[in-house]
Amino acid sequence: ILPMVQDILTTSGTSLTDINALAYGRGPGSFTGVRIGIGIAQGLALGAELPMIGVSTLMTMAQGAWRKNGATRVLAAIDGRMGEVYWAEYQRDENGIWHGEETEAVLKPEIVHERMQQLSGEWVTVGTGWQAWPDLGKESGLVLR
Repeated sequence: ILPMVQDILTTSGTSLTDINALAYGRGPGSFTGVRIGIGIAQGLALGAELPMIGVSTLMTMAQGAWRKNGATRVLAAIDGRMGEVYWAEYQRDENGIWHGEETEAVLKPEIVHERMQQLSGEWVTVGTGWQAWPDLGKESGLVLR
């Protein structure tokens, strides 16, 4: 991975001293993948004395839904395996700021269903959780796209 990082820096004509901070994927996701990513980011940040910014996988998916189709209300669900779902509910305000990071959680599908009962209106769904748990949004009363 480090040679790939060096290639990116070389190709872009920058070095770590040109960077103000290092962003890294803080998950949720594959335990090993997240740990490797964080470890590499920590090593680079420590060596270059850079602050680190953790980026949520769920929030990144919400941003992707906005970029792709202008979604401003997003339900992000990733299959957490072992009968669980990584879950978050995001809403983007008129200033382009996402709200809902506090809703990020690892939940049983039944709890996700209960949470969805408390929402209303139209939401865009993203993530592997919808394929792994096809009944997740059933009977929620929400308009899901």
